[in-house]
Amino acid sequence: MESINQSQYNNLLNGKLDSTLPDHVISDIQYTKTILLSKQNNNYFVEYVELDELCQEELSEMMHHGSLITIS
Repeated sequence: MESINQSQYNNLLNGKLDSTLPDHVISDIQYTKTILLSKQNNNYFVEYVELDELCQEELSEMMHHGSLITIS
């Protein structure tokens, strides 16, 4: 899980890679294509998700913790 700022969070939420993200974050997002965005107490986070490694129950659990987004 990586900490990001609100602007980066909003761009990712809209399906857009933010050029201000660190290179390793951009690379990981481009590799996995699916991310979980979450926020807690004005802190924003991105987590990389490999869908083929999760069962339906795990996916449902993730949806309760944030927004599952696919970046193409």
